[in-house]
Amino acid sequence: MYMSHHNGVNGCITCEEEGFVTKQGKGHVRSYPLKDPPAPLRTSESIVEDASSAVECGHKVKGFHDVTPLAKLPWFDLVLGIVPGYMHGVLLGVTKQLLNLWLSSTKHKIPWFIGHKTKAIDKRLKEMRPPDFIQRLPRQLETSRAYFEASELQAWLLYYCPMPH
Repeated sequence: MYMSHHNGVNGCITCEEEGFVTKQGKGHVRSYPLKDPPAPLRTSESIVEDASSAVECGHKVKGFHDVTPLAKLPWFDLVLGIVPGYMHGVLLGVTKQLLNLWLSSTKHKIPWFIGHKTKAIDKRLKEMRPPDFIQRLPRQLETSRAYFEASELQAWLLYYCPMPH
């Protein structure tokens, strides 16, 4: 696709959220927060319109800088046909955001907050003996979750995450 990468302004293929840059660890990341009201959703037509405008004016328009040849396929939906990146979208995006919503002390008044159970969760994580295909042993949520890598977030999402019964 002829658009911004996942970490660029308007890098989301499904909506027009610009996102913002925030400090994380030793570097910076682009975040796409949940907003109310949400950013407008993209359509195949709006993508072609923005990409065509970008070609005409010579700079990116809402994240696009050229028209993709896929736009010429009448049956191809440019929004539904492009899959968001699993690592950045699901693991480093949604999974990390859910962890922060559940555990961040600033969310202590929200019904789904479980931050008061972090020590108990960490104790259970320490007792786990993951199978060989999981490369890293689980680290403490309380002290390390801000530094989790994609593989750790995947293990959390698929194997460790406490789910309601």
